[in-house]
Amino acid sequence: MSKKYMMIITHSIDTPHRTCTAIGLASCLMVEGADVALFFMCDGALLMQKGIAETIEGQNIAPVRDLMPIILERDPQLYVCKIDLKNLGIPEDDLLEGVKIVTLPTVAEFMMDRETLMC
Repeated sequence: MSKKYMMIITHSIDTPHRTCTAIGLASCLMVEGADVALFFMCDGALLMQKGIAETIEGQNIAPVRDLMPIILERDPQLYVCKIDLKNLGIPEDDLLEGVKIVTLPTVAEFMMDRETLMC
């Protein structure tokens, strides 16, 4: 049985290097066979908006545009915070395909059987 993780991604365009590192870690875990669910909240919710991930580059690490396909080809569990979508003004029809909009109580349930990584 593979290890199960819930990664909480809280950054995007506000801190590009931190974002690349978090997405890089998620992709590495998935390549190693881990069951990784990703929850995007706060500024991290922007990563689930079409076209945003392609713009983020860190220092001495692959850009998100190169890392995200590694994640997406593994049929990931992608969740975005309903509150943050509203606060950031992101329309639901502008989200990447397969992203599920969830509330905090729902994410708390998912976290109960996973190790949680805050990124």
